[in-house]
Amino acid sequence: MKKRICFFSVGFAFNRLVRLRFYEKIFPKEINIFLFTTNKYQGKEKQAYQKEWTGLKRTKIVYVEYDLIKTFFNLRKFCKKNKIDRVINLGFHTSWPILFFSTIFSKRDYCLNVLTDIFKQHYLVETKKEKLNEIFTLLFLWFGVFFAEKIFFTDRLNAQRAPTFFVSEKEKMSWLAAPVDTSM
Repeated sequence: MKKRICFFSVGFAFNRLVRLRFYEKIFPKEINIFLFTTNKYQGKEKQAYQKEWTGLKRTKIVYVEYDLIKTFFNLRKFCKKNKIDRVINLGFHTSWPILFFSTIFSKRDYCLNVLTDIFKQHYLVETKKEKLNEIFTLLFLWFGVFFAEKIFFTDRLNAQRAPTFFVSEKEKMSWLAAPVDTSM
């Protein structure tokens, strides 16, 4: 059993806070929860509706200076120092290279949350350039899925299609709806 889990998020978003609060409730008490995040949105709180990671009771939060290259190294160093068993993205799935680098050549593994309909994302954009970018992102994600221990999709249909598209085992792909705070 994994005893030390580190969530990664480049910055705050309310839905990420809600998910982390939920994980605190459902994870067994013997599991240590960490959040490794950056100061990317510092100073933009009001214009981007950013807040702090408030209300977390079990999660140890670590902030680092936002710098894409340094973040790779800082997360890896943090995971090694704190004997992290598993890293999971809390934000967008395009952060998989950071997760991959933090786990390569170690006993640590990573799981990938895919929080969007990745197979139809290219239909939702307006320009051809954006469409091409979304298709490239999907193809690039193939490598992230290949190296991940498990992939969680918030879209059930994506979870069903993913094993075929990513040429992977069904057991590796799971449908896991993102928790929603219904008390608000």
